[in-house]
Amino acid sequence: IDDLAHGAERGIYFDGRRAQRVIRFFLFLRHVDGEFVGQPVVLQPWQQFVLAMVFGWRRIDNGYRRFRTVYLSVARKNGKSTMIGGVGLYLLDADNEPSARVYAVATKKDQALEIWEGALKLMQKSPALKKRIRHYKHKTSLVVESTMSKFVPLGRDSSTMDGLNVHGWLVDELHAH
Repeated sequence: IDDLAHGAERGIYFDGRRAQRVIRFFLFLRHVDGEFVGQPVVLQPWQQFVLAMVFGWRRIDNGYRRFRTVYLSVARKNGKSTMIGGVGLYLLDADNEPSARVYAVATKKDQALEIWEGALKLMQKSPALKKRIRHYKHKTSLVVESTMSKFVPLGRDSSTMDGLNVHGWLVDELHAH
């Protein structure tokens, strides 16, 4: 609240439009498992708060996000996987980043696939996203051809880690790194 009143003095501002944009994006997604399967993803208040803080706060000097690193630790069965998969899809398709590179990352590629496959399932259940995002099975990638953006899983055991131009990392099991 203090930042809303005095943020400009420190070179930051809150863009409510950008915060709402990411939250509304989740309404394009459908739950892929559990009791809510097939229903639209309605974020819990804590999830909305986290996303609003990450995507809404900006730097005055360049308009970039104030927060570039987020560490999220919540108990199991609180919607973290759905949220992370949705963030990956948002960064891929809706963040207005040309040639965005989004990576699901873990120490083993199989673990990175857990995040990526969750995002794939969310995309496949969304009629709007299925029209925009292509799934290339042979490359294990999601691609938005109109912006030349891609979302792929990477593990420490991957051979393509050098020289990455990263728009978003989604890291699982950080303690193992």
